[in-house]
Formats: sequence, structure tokens, C-alpha cells
Amino acid sequence: MLATLLPGFRELRTPLAAGILWIISAWILLGDRIPKESESKGLIKRLYELGSQVGLPAFTVGLSFTAYCLGTIVTFSTGSLFMLFENRNKVTPIVYPQLYSWAKSRSPVSKAAAAGKNPNKVAQAIVDGVLKEINQLGTRLHGANVELFDDHDRLAAEADMRANVGVATVPIWISLTISVSPFFSFGLVVSLMLLFRGYQRAQQANDVLVQALITGKIESGTVAEIRQQYSSGPVPPARFPSLARLQQWTAAARDKVRQITS
Repeated sequence: MLATLLPGFRELRTPLAAGILWIISAWILLGDRIPKESESKGLIKRLYELGSQVGLPAFTVGLSFTAYCLGTIVTFSTGSLFMLFENRNKVTPIVYPQLYSWAKSRSPVSKAAAAGKNPNKVAQAIVDGVLKEINQLGTRLHGANVELFDDHDRLAAEADMRANVGVATVPIWISLTISVSPFFSFGLVVSLMLLFRGYQRAQQANDVLVQALITGKIESGTVAEIRQQYSSGPVPPARFPSLARLQQWTAAARDKVRQITS
């Protein structure tokens, strides 16, 4: 039962934590502007009355739900961080050479060498293609090996948690710097460290996918596509004719009709 609940908890904790941190930063920055219960009017007064009627536990549950809804809007996947870097940074420096060595051992590389092509370029094309389809590899691993996918999912969830907490703490340090003391600006270093730790965890999560590929647990669509390009057999006909071929057929049919009717 615990193994069943853990994936759901991983999906819950990141938006909940991020939403709570954003609410805390808003309270630090705007808390002085919220009137006290004795001085409140309108909506603020009704919120005070609702809190006194439902009690602290129910109010906490409602606040947590609000934080979760807010968190689902502001959170992001650590995969988006890789858009700022090259493909090779999607995995750790230790795993990238292993992926390249695996790519050089694939059949398209030897076929490219036999055809007079540069095998290193073909191997690099395989590596780039694999790293571009890294998310699809996770889907394939889920169907092929649940235990390995759970390791990948755990690392990816930790990456999302650390990166989103790092980003969500930035407005807290800014709010404390503005309202309390400039000393709190040093807290931004903590936020950057959390963001960097999340980036490292995301690399480790991708390492699991690459190792599953290298050991044959899953297959890459990139290798199959490049293998077809260097296939020695005849090129299969297209399933559907191209637009140019259709235009040629149409023109030929039109000329034939003209010959018959003339």
C-alpha cells in the first residue's frame, strides 16, 4: 500500500510546498495591510467569521488546498531547465561518455562507415537524438521495468521539489529584505543552491533512463530511425503519394482525356 501511495504523495508535495511558500512571502510583504478582526469590514470580516466558525483544523485544510491550487499554477518541471543548456548537460558527465560509447557500437554507425560516411557524426547524431527523446524513454521504462522507473520517478520528484522550493523562496528573501533588513538578501544564495541541487537530481533521473537504454531494458526510436536511413535493402514505397506525384498523375489523366475527346 505504501508503494501505491508514494507516487501520489510525490505529485502532491511539490505544488503544496511551493504554494505555501508563495503565501508566506505574500503575508510577509502585505501582512501589515490586513486589518485586525476588530477593525475589519466586508470580505475580510466575513473571512474572520468563517475562520471562527469552522475552527482552526478546517481553516488549515482550506488554506492548504488554496496553497496546493496556487502551487499547481506556479510550479515547473526541472526538464525546462535543460532548455538553457546543451543536450549533453541533460545527464551527468560520467554517463555522457558511456552513452557515446554505446552509440558508437550501434549498427547504423558501422553501416555508415561502410557507406563512406563519418561514423563519429552518426554516433553523435544518435546521442543527440536519444537526449532529445529522453521524456519518451521514461514512458517506455514505465512499461518495461517498474522498479527502475520508480527510481527515475523518485529522483525526478526530488529534483522538482528542490528546484521549485528554491524558486519559491526567492520572493520570501526579497520580502524580508524590503520589510525587515538587507541582511536577508544573503538568503538568495540558499535559493540558488536549492535550484542547483534540483538540476543535479534531474541529471541523475535522466541517468537512470540512459542506463536502462544501454543495458537493453528499453529501445530508442532514434536508433531505429537512423538504422532505416542506412538500411541496405530497397527503400519501401511511400504509403501515400506525394503532392508532386499526384499533380503528375492529374496532368497525365487530363492529357489522356483531351486526346480521347479531340
